[in-house]
Amino acid sequence: MAFKNYPQDYMENGIYYHYCSACQEFHDAEQFYLTSDKGLMRICKEIQKEKNRVNVQRHRDCETTQNQNVKEEAERILTVLGYELNNDDNPVHEQFKRRIQRKYGGLR
Repeated sequence: MAFKNYPQDYMENGIYYHYCSACQEFHDAEQFYLTSDKGLMRICKEIQKEKNRVNVQRHRDCETTQNQNVKEEAERILTVLGYELNNDDNPVHEQFKRRIQRKYGGLR
């Protein structure tokens, strides 16, 4: 595995600064998520959150997905779980909220 040559991380006034490969700036190490091996990700939290937000928006619902396999699998799972699909008077999210209300007394 080849590693890119990033600028050297550094310590200044007791604060460790880490380089973000996405925004190409140094940030306090606390602005990075830890990896599974306890290192720091190469992308800062702000950029990672934006990437996650875009990804969630892209896969938000079955109606707008471009991937037919994803849509079919989501519909299959929802049907197996007992949700009624394609009913504008009883949308899945309302069915879900009613189930949570009955089982747990509502969302917290």
